Amino acid sequence: MEKDCKKPHEVHLANHPGYDLINQDEIINKYGPYLLTMMYIVRSGAIVGGLNVPQLLGIKHSVEQVDDINQLVDDTISYIKEAIGYTKGDTTASQCLSATELSELKSYLKVKDGDSISGGLSQMKTQKGHYPWICSDHLRQCYELALQQLWYNINASSGVWHGSEIKVEVTSEEMTQLFLGNFGKIFRIQSVENWRYITGVDLKLDHHPSASGLTTDVLSGLDDLESLSLDFGRFTLSVKGIFRGDVKDLAISIRDLGAPTKADLEFIQQCRPTALTVLDTLSEKDNNRLGGILQHNPSINILRINCDMKRHIAVIDLVCSTRENMLLSGTQPALRMFELVHPDIKLEVLFDEGSPALDMAPCINLGDCQPYTVVPAVHNFIRQHGWSAITFVVPKSFSDRLALLLDESMQETGSRIARLDITPTSLTTQGLDAVSRVINQSQGLTYLRLNFESLNLDNQLEKALFLLERHKDRLSSLHLKGGEEEKWLSRIAQHFPNNDGFPVLEEFFFGGLGTHWIKELHFNDYSFGDTQLELLVNQITAAVKFLLQLRVLDLKGTHITDKDTTREMLARVREKAPQVEIPWK
Repeated sequence: MEKDCKKPHEVHLANHPGYDLINQDEIINKYGPYLLTMMYIVRSGAIVGGLNVPQLLGIKHSVEQVDDINQLVDDTISYIKEAIGYTKGDTTASQCLSATELSELKSYLKVKDGDSISGGLSQMKTQKGHYPWICSDHLRQCYELALQQLWYNINASSGVWHGSEIKVEVTSEEMTQLFLGNFGKIFRIQSVENWRYITGVDLKLDHHPSASGLTTDVLSGLDDLESLSLDFGRFTLSVKGIFRGDVKDLAISIRDLGAPTKADLEFIQQCRPTALTVLDTLSEKDNNRLGGILQHNPSINILRINCDMKRHIAVIDLVCSTRENMLLSGTQPALRMFELVHPDIKLEVLFDEGSPALDMAPCINLGDCQPYTVVPAVHNFIRQHGWSAITFVVPKSFSDRLALLLDESMQETGSRIARLDITPTSLTTQGLDAVSRVINQSQGLTYLRLNFESLNLDNQLEKALFLLERHKDRLSSLHLKGGEEEKWLSRIAQHFPNNDGFPVLEEFFFGGLGTHWIKELHFNDYSFGDTQLELLVNQITAAVKFLLQLRVLDLKGTHITDKDTTREMLARVREKAPQVEIPWK
């Protein structure tokens, strides 16, 4: 471009060094007539599409490498004529290229420009919605004005532009359009490095643009943009997986499903979302709206809903029937995964492509609930769908009733449990038998964790021995807890006299009354009285015998200590009480 160009719309030559070509002869043979026409227009001028293109001698230029550009054009015309065998009166030279042919022409360039740049010219969007090609100087003038306006918009909205992140709140429709319009202008200026490398844009808007405007004004031009968040109050739009303006993942989050307006829903539909999350608990009155959103947005492939336990089955039926109706009407829904989220149960429903069939994969985690707090809806769900659970975690609330319901649900269909984590403190013999049957039926079980507490009590110790003797070969994680460890540890150790007692054990947790010394002993130099020392030696001797016997000291997941630290601890005890025999390995 001409540097000292003052008039915004003055026609002048592009200050561009030209392009290196991949196959010059092929280009001349294929595009020669078109190139010849362009050279005639450059030399003599013409009216193209209503625009007057002046002749070359009337154009101001500053191409320093060429002394006589007019002679260069004449030489180029002669070269092309000779190369294509042009004869006077040949009409092919007046033919124009189609859009496809112009696009193919770019494939012969060794170095290709971006979509909005060509021959030193850049394309930008005007306030009237036009896309002219202008020189870098004019573009920079537009950029400086747009940047000034954008900064004004950001400051007026108490926004922040810090490093690679932009956060701003725009509260009027006029400001929204102006703000996004300035965004679009700045995006077109490829040389503005601090703008190109923006990675995150977080906007809070009261009015939403058109979906096409969103792509044009916000997404295009930012090569490094990784995330875009648009918060409209009633819903939030989050864009990730962006590559050169192409959106891979567009997620919609709606807190209250009844809040979005008709215009909101139309905008959401235009954006073609791939994921939908309903944050507030879904109520029965929201059923029709949920079905309508799914029906009008077949691009959604992930659906997450917060839902009360007692409505799980009804909501599953609603989603399945909506999806089935879409298939019957010829619409191909993208929905593959549907999650129902509840504090106690996370339910995952998987769909087969092109089929109304569903595959449920619940993850049941009752957390720290006590047995008496488990609601009837949980019991009903486990009775009907416990067999399909992939994960079953019941740390505190595992009762005989839950164990029997889980066992009952597996009688006909078998078990799909892959991870089982239970604390059998409250179980009776009946519940223990049911748990044992569940473990036996779970052929795909890859992680079994058993948590035993109060092992200083005989009845709890008997429960531990009952399950350990039957399922030690499948045990991945063992948690033992209780006072007077030297007594119950020795009893457990008697039942597993060899190193093959727990062949797949990965984790071992050992804790209880007075056991904090196991870790502290390594880091602190305590002075022990005779009674304390005797108790300490008895405890650590019993524990280490048990650990060595089960090869736990070699496990990476041991939470007491690692093998080397254990040796140092034992050495310290031996130093304080050399008369005590401590097992070594």
